[in-house]
Amino acid sequence: MDIFEFLVDLLSDLVVFGRFSTVKDFMTKKSFYKYVGLLYSLTLMSVTLFIIGFYNMITGINRSNWVMIAFGVVFVPLSLFMLAKGYCYLNVKFKVQRISSVSK
Repeated sequence: MDIFEFLVDLLSDLVVFGRFSTVKDFMTKKSFYKYVGLLYSLTLMSVTLFIIGFYNMITGINRSNWVMIAFGVVFVPLSLFMLAKGYCYLNVKFKVQRISSVSK
């Protein structure tokens, strides 16, 4: 078992990453690494936006600064929306099946 098969086995159990069980679910190793890299980048960007928005909201409430509150109110839902739509887009682009559609 090489590192590629190990990563596929490791990530196949996580709900967020959809459902893929074998190496053959991806065309090449390069496409798998691209998929994982894009997921990592998307998650990192969404978490960063969420932290910035949450911090602005709390700080804005404490200081009664409406501009900071507005940034927080915009950034928090934007980060969640970006995360959800990004995961759906990647699952469609890389043709990863959802768990509910996998026949047992």
